[in-house]
Amino acid sequence: MRRVTIAAMVAAVLLTATGCLTPLTSQQPLTPVPTPANPVVGVYEPGAPGSWSGIGEFTGTTGVKPRIAVYYSSWNEPFGMSFAQAAWDHDAYVLVQLEPKGVTLASIAAGGSDAYLRSYADAVVAFGHPVILSFGHEMNGNWYSWGYGYTSPATFVAAWRHVVRVFRAAGAANVTWLWVVNSIEGEGAASSLSQWWPGAAWVSWTGIAGYYYQATDTFASVFGSTIADIRTFSRAPLLIAETAVGTTTERESQIDALFAGVRAERLAGVVWFDAAQHAGPYHQDWRLEDDPDALAAFTTALLAFPFLASPFQVDLACQVFLACIGSLALMLLTGYAGQISLGHAGLIAAGAFTVGILFRELNAPFWITLPAAGLIGAMLGIVFGLPSLRLRGLYLAVSTLALHFLVIYVGGEYETRRGFSTGIVIDPPKLGSISISDGRAWYFILLAAAVATMLLSLNLIRARTGRAWRAIRARETVAEALGIGIAAYKLLAFVLSSAITAVAGALFAYYRGFVSVEAFTLFLTIQYVAMVIVGGMGSLLGAVLGAAFITIFPYLIEGALMALPGAQRFVSLVFAVNYAAFGLVMILFLVFEPLGLVGIWRRVQSYFVLWPYKHRPAAGMRR
Repeated sequence: MRRVTIAAMVAAVLLTATGCLTPLTSQQPLTPVPTPANPVVGVYEPGAPGSWSGIGEFTGTTGVKPRIAVYYSSWNEPFGMSFAQAAWDHDAYVLVQLEPKGVTLASIAAGGSDAYLRSYADAVVAFGHPVILSFGHEMNGNWYSWGYGYTSPATFVAAWRHVVRVFRAAGAANVTWLWVVNSIEGEGAASSLSQWWPGAAWVSWTGIAGYYYQATDTFASVFGSTIADIRTFSRAPLLIAETAVGTTTERESQIDALFAGVRAERLAGVVWFDAAQHAGPYHQDWRLEDDPDALAAFTTALLAFPFLASPFQVDLACQVFLACIGSLALMLLTGYAGQISLGHAGLIAAGAFTVGILFRELNAPFWITLPAAGLIGAMLGIVFGLPSLRLRGLYLAVSTLALHFLVIYVGGEYETRRGFSTGIVIDPPKLGSISISDGRAWYFILLAAAVATMLLSLNLIRARTGRAWRAIRARETVAEALGIGIAAYKLLAFVLSSAITAVAGALFAYYRGFVSVEAFTLFLTIQYVAMVIVGGMGSLLGAVLGAAFITIFPYLIEGALMALPGAQRFVSLVFAVNYAAFGLVMILFLVFEPLGLVGIWRRVQSYFVLWPYKHRPAAGMRR
């Protein structure tokens, strides 16, 4: 009981802490973006500024949290306030590429767009946080109407200075002005970049756009001469403002070389153009996520595993899949909705006993027992979710603990009164005349169930439901003020989580072919709480990693003990050592790695995928 109380208190403290991390208010003097002491990473994702989801997916895939979020804005489009705020809330600065389409630079220089520019500047001032603005990017190339061959350098400089002058008159002291050229040379490019230079008084940062199109491209060949040219007339911070590596045979090594070059040249950072384009060598699929070879290798490994592994390994994988379903359900409730539950083992037991009772009393097939288990779980979710409308923290945790004891009591009474004192034996489910009892068949069934649960969870957290849960977790009072139905969404979290967990219990019953109250101890609940804490609170990937770690961990401890000299002497200590090691691991994660396994995973990704060397966080940048 003491261990349960401590676990509940720890979960409550973690949830409360996440709610306190509110963004800074705008009641501060307007200041531009500070110059980073070390290179930073930015990204452009299709869909910006309408949606932040693409950048969120980029972060989840690469493990890199961008410090600069880019979008391209046509002339007369208003400032993307919501996207800028989303960037600020995610510890990033917004970079807007203002594109003067449908208007001449001569007209802009003459004041023809002053009304639009003043309204834009007023919106930037109202935003109140640092903003990076670029105007007429890549003017040294001949593919834009404001560029070389269409507009003279003098007209571009006059237009640039006029835009800056209007913003300064409006009091937009929070703007960092980014002057961006393309790394192109030769035909179709201006011979001198300095002709397009507005002057040090009118530019905060300089930038370069350039891409790796071929396997022979290097950092020096793409950016080297342009960097050298810019540094002959400007000492402003220099940013690789738009780049990516195409689908070349040397893609991995070119990515490494790109970031190594940025650091060696002491640049401000690099912005990755993470978009899929399919129109020749200059418009390739630049997305890091779109790598079919890696995806095919991963899928093949999953499908081939049960045919290559031993029966024990297949059974262990099945246990992990079952744990993933339960941990994902608990992550939705605790990690996203912020509601603490210590009744998880009771819900698993409810699903398992639903299968056992329906099979024994009615000989019901699995297509009846599985939905029935989900329905029972949903009903229990309603009953035990009602206290969440009045209770919070430890009090809510204790109230959900009653669920565990109630289900175990009912299950135990059924076993005793029906003569199943040693448990309920369940026959394998059947598809027609085929009985599903082979471990490899169960591997694919449980893998499919785990994948389906993950997809359902992803869709929930990306939809209105997920946004409401996160708002409730962060600050319930504010969520209610925004019009979110607190009671409805809390109950929905309990219902969905309980239904999924009960289905996991039903699958467990069929997989084991046996149900007994002894399988659903209070320690099982603590294990699931550990899965979401050790995996990483508020992350579906964390739920999966935590489930795998907590499931496999006891076997690793046992294997380590048996590998010691005189292993037979330690047989009686296996359970005690397992419990002690489990508690120690939880304490270590809570103290030294509060982000859990997913935090470690993302740092490893960042180290090897995009920045394969140690570096300090950029001084002055928001963390």
